[in-house]
Amino acid sequence: MIEQITRYKLYGPELRELTANPGAGPEETELTSRSVYLDLEHYIYHKPIALGIFGAAVRENDELICTQYFLENKTDLKTMVLRSHEYLMRKRREGYDHLVAFAARNDLMVLHAMFHKFGLNTNLREVFQVVDLQTRFHKDFSAMIGLNALEQFAGVERTGPSISGSTIAKTFAAVMADPNYILRMPTEKKSRLLEYNRMDVVNLYYILDAWPDISQVEVDRFLGERKAAQQQRQMAREVVEDQSHSES
Repeated sequence: MIEQITRYKLYGPELRELTANPGAGPEETELTSRSVYLDLEHYIYHKPIALGIFGAAVRENDELICTQYFLENKTDLKTMVLRSHEYLMRKRREGYDHLVAFAARNDLMVLHAMFHKFGLNTNLREVFQVVDLQTRFHKDFSAMIGLNALEQFAGVERTGPSISGSTIAKTFAAVMADPNYILRMPTEKKSRLLEYNRMDVVNLYYILDAWPDISQVEVDRFLGERKAAQQQRQMAREVVEDQSHSES
């Protein structure tokens, strides 16, 4: 298992490079300073099989401290799950009482399945107050959106690698199946996977911090454009279907 801890000065040059967030600096709020920001990369096949990367961050004074665990082989899985559980329980004892995620149900399902697999009965919803940014956006703006769109509304521009969920799942499926796979994995690929996860974690902080500035006008414009695009795709499909029927 790889453990990596990255410390960022809030809105320092290294964090601006990672997020390309142009803000001048975050307000110290109770929610942002008492939250654990969580994002996982995992492998699911009918049920959760493996926790591939555990990524979490907390704010300490003027720093955002991101901790990551990276699964290197099947035999590491128990250690990684226990370390992830210990990290979350320690942060709760330190006073971090909110858990912030996007589509939190998915991450919590994986964590709870992994906890149960190794004899841990912790229900994180009973330990933390869970803040699901996707659900909160739907409540505040009456719309369901993806993470990329939410980042745009919050003024957070991604600058790092883009990796598909299927690629991540295939990677950790191979890690679980072949104990020597990690030895053949290029160091660059490990770094890309860690950076991708770390960017997701860090961006959760900036999304929450920028929440009061999200514009209803921009949201309405986005929804209108999305609806128009959906209508255009539907019309295009109908044209193709009409042509197919006429030819037959």
